[in-house]
Amino acid sequence: YENEKQISGFLVADNGKEYFVLTEYRVVEKVDRILVTFSNGATVDAHFQKQDPSTGLAVLKVSKDEIDSDTRKIIKIAELGSSTVIQRGEPVLAVGSPAGYSGSIAFGMVTSTANQKSTLDNEYSLFTTDIMGDSEGSGVLVSLDGKIIGVIVQSFSMEAGKDVVTAVPISEVKGVIEKLSNNEDIIYLGVRGQDISGELAQKTGIPKGIYVNEVEEDSPAMVGGIQNGDVIVKIQGESVETLSQLRRQLDKCKVDQKIAVTAMRKGAEGYVEIVFDVTVGAL
Repeated sequence: YENEKQISGFLVADNGKEYFVLTEYRVVEKVDRILVTFSNGATVDAHFQKQDPSTGLAVLKVSKDEIDSDTRKIIKIAELGSSTVIQRGEPVLAVGSPAGYSGSIAFGMVTSTANQKSTLDNEYSLFTTDIMGDSEGSGVLVSLDGKIIGVIVQSFSMEAGKDVVTAVPISEVKGVIEKLSNNEDIIYLGVRGQDISGELAQKTGIPKGIYVNEVEEDSPAMVGGIQNGDVIVKIQGESVETLSQLRRQLDKCKVDQKIAVTAMRKGAEGYVEIVFDVTVGAL
């Protein structure tokens, strides 16, 4: 018996020999065969390139030699917009399969840009819309000028018990898309946490930095000695106050590089500074 699943994706790059397709890993994980169907119905074999466990995004590659000339003429590389200017009330289109079935499209508006999702070694902003979604939904948010401004990741919204289309801003995943397309390593430390702002630090007495809620099992962070409750304040001597800053510092590192992670740990007499030697890995 065959078990088939479908999901939306879009072309993000062309290196002359191959097209690269961004989609979600949850459907292409542990499958025997991956097929990509273009807008004219032409179907070709695709091959898995790389995935990012933090967002659940993955890139597939399709050989241009396997695509007929008529199909090549009609397909285009997606135009990525800037999501930094998107505000509440912005009209958007949800394209792909936002309702869970192929070829669907819906219109609505952005209802919130303030929500955030903490992921492994990072944190992403979220675009929430008033468009009804589905747990199996996928696709992109497109502005009225035809540019992609967000990638629909329903796992982020459904976990919060919401049934509306939710997307990660495209500006925040452009770096991930580039690394996946180039088959580059995504360096990881292995922590999940939350930002402790100056205001929150004053209220709680917790030092300003990144409060570690969870350390991934067998991760570089766990092997290096970092524990739940530690507050990371520096990477390689550079101050980090947010998970986004942590991600940018990790992107500067290489696989198996030993780095100094400075954290504050609560003891009997308050918080004390500890420097951990951590050998970072790759996802």
